[in-house]
Amino acid sequence: MPGLWRVAGGEGTGGLLVRSGPGLTSEEKQERLATKSLIQEIGRQGLRLQYALVAGSGPGSGWVSIRIREKELLVPEAADQGAIRSYGLADFGSADVRLSSESTPLEQALYYQSAGKWDARLCRVSVVTPTTSRRSKFHPQLWECFTAQSWRDKELIVLETHQGRPSEFFQSLGAENVVYISLEGDCSIGCKRNLGILLASGQVIVNFDDDDIYGPSYVSAMVRELQRKNLVALTLSAWYDFDTRMNRCGYVDPEALTDLDLPNSNLADAAKTELEKLRRSGVEGAVYGYGFSYVHLREPGLQHPYPDTKMCEDVKFMLQLRDAFGPRVGLRKDLEGICLHIMHGGNTADSMLHRAVSADEITRLDVSKLQIVASMARKMQKEFDRPGRFFVHASNDQSMQQFQANVEQDVRFTVRRLAKGMTMNDLGHTSELEETW
Repeated sequence: MPGLWRVAGGEGTGGLLVRSGPGLTSEEKQERLATKSLIQEIGRQGLRLQYALVAGSGPGSGWVSIRIREKELLVPEAADQGAIRSYGLADFGSADVRLSSESTPLEQALYYQSAGKWDARLCRVSVVTPTTSRRSKFHPQLWECFTAQSWRDKELIVLETHQGRPSEFFQSLGAENVVYISLEGDCSIGCKRNLGILLASGQVIVNFDDDDIYGPSYVSAMVRELQRKNLVALTLSAWYDFDTRMNRCGYVDPEALTDLDLPNSNLADAAKTELEKLRRSGVEGAVYGYGFSYVHLREPGLQHPYPDTKMCEDVKFMLQLRDAFGPRVGLRKDLEGICLHIMHGGNTADSMLHRAVSADEITRLDVSKLQIVASMARKMQKEFDRPGRFFVHASNDQSMQQFQANVEQDVRFTVRRLAKGMTMNDLGHTSELEETW
């Protein structure tokens, strides 16, 4: 049976280089596998080893070299009791933040003795999705994303409201790991999310929106980061975005979009303060306010429920968790493409793109392992060169200058109106501002 290995090399280089395939020319992973990490062997080709990360830091899976020029990069790990105790106590964390019920010394020992096949940390994850029967066209896609997840112990909880016709797809599905609740009438998204948390049998809640796409490693990547960083909640602060109306893909990074200096003006100090407050609030609302990527422990959700609203229930929920738990509410930039946020015209929230993403880049994302994304990449290939205001080619100076000019125009307009004594509430009702945006 393939065994455990300890990473011995890479001390002077920040860890071992990890590739996506066995070949030395295959794509490099952005993160390195840290020295002293513990990995489980999955397969081997010569001196190349395919692994799954057991403990430590680095990519969750990939290919590494066992040795190079007589230098041992990996050494076999003996599963003796001493190693179990010394490593287990350091790695499993304190009892109050474990994602499994209570990781006893026996459970820790079983994990190493079974070479990772029994893992108390691989807790049950409850994927919660609010929806309506009007959105039934997204239901097969939701199921495809859920079943593709590499996380083994998972359930899908679907909370649907309908007007006479429930979802035919979920009514006929009959899967054991699906909890399908269909209510005639209407209720808020916040109410549906709260009901999902209440019904969940998992220790971790993972939000899936029915219209978004989640790559096979999404749940594993997010939950493991939650565990590794001792977090109560986690959300994506930057992500990939696809507009089905334009067949265009881009990258959303709200923090990067606000790195513009305020124009030089005789703006009163009070107006400057109000504008700066607006910008900070806008960034906060964007990085914490998209519920499609929320992952959190169930218990805090029971103590801090979503508000009973149809809009903005997500940002209010996450900000109250941040107020309660501070730095244990974390942010993650999606650099691997584990999620693809879909814009189709019927979204409850919009997002502004920071840069364009090519069809070639899409094919390298984790979500592209799903057939639906591969189809999107083919559709957008011929559309990519068509200019778009907020699809910025970083390699094209002229496009970048035009993008900056557009945004600066919007900022100057806001500054002029504030200088004339208008409030932010007045700006929200100004038709000229709407035309500018």
